[in-house]
Amino acid sequence: MGRYARIESGKLREISPDTDETLDQWRARFHPSNLWVPYIDGANEGDTYNEGDGTFAPPPPPPIENVRVDALREIDFAAGQARARFITSEPGQESVYQLKREAAHVYRDAGYSGEVPAIIQSEANAQGLTPRAATDFIIATAEAWIAVAVQIEEIRQTGKVAVRAATESETIERLRGDALAALEVIRPA
Repeated sequence: MGRYARIESGKLREISPDTDETLDQWRARFHPSNLWVPYIDGANEGDTYNEGDGTFAPPPPPPIENVRVDALREIDFAAGQARARFITSEPGQESVYQLKREAAHVYRDAGYSGEVPAIIQSEANAQGLTPRAATDFIIATAEAWIAVAVQIEEIRQTGKVAVRAATESETIERLRGDALAALEVIRPA
């Protein structure tokens, strides 16, 4: 009576809820191919089961280089997710943003005079703005995005440099967590 552990390929795969059933009664509820053994407090799913003495042991930790590679990949992915919260990540959209920014700077630097670049005029038409207001909007939006991009990149690079320098898996995991948490809070207002 108590709890039982289902063993599969030498590993703890499932822990039963508390039950008043004996081990034989519990086993009778399942297909005979399921191996159920008494659960020992503190054992976790994934632990290795020793049939000889009925004990459980946690799996060995992964090699530090695996932990490092995973952490670096997760930091890059989280930085990409943070960027995607601010810009459209559809193919080609980044180029359009860059064209708008460049045209807006050229038009502003020309004193908002001369022929209005088509990409500026399209923004003005879409938002019901004058070409000058559309230009200022594009530049302000680009500057705001650049400030966020700088913040994201600093967190990403700082995290990755620290992860590369770390000599213990626990430190790498902490640094990974710190970088992911810092990137997660970066959101549009």
